[in-house]
Amino acid sequence: MARQLALWVAALLFIGVIATAIAPTPERPAAPVFPAPTPPGAPPSRTVDATLPSQTPVDAALGDVVRLHVSTEQPNRVRVAGLGVTAPVGPGSEGLVELVTDQPGRWTVRLQPAGTAIGVLEVSG
Repeated sequence: MARQLALWVAALLFIGVIATAIAPTPERPAAPVFPAPTPPGAPPSRTVDATLPSQTPVDAALGDVVRLHVSTEQPNRVRVAGLGVTAPVGPGSEGLVELVTDQPGRWTVRLQPAGTAIGVLEVSG
């Protein structure tokens, strides 16, 4: 009797391990990026609004708040690789990506998983 019970427990444990291994894991949404506080006496940061896709680069300076309004027909993720920013966009979502520019450079904005470039963010130092 004990042997049969142990065999059933082992079979159920095995089924549970297999089910856990093949179950899809939900994507966790990226954490929002909030503007960093400005030190006393420093000029306030500027807000730059842009709509993507666009052929015109988005120009910003260090410390600016950049709001990218992205429109797409398919569910995607917007990725600004060099800045580590990703956000979901697509039908039924607002399509707003907000970030604070903390590094100078030229960053390509892409839709993932297709890798399609939809714009460029240029941050001057």
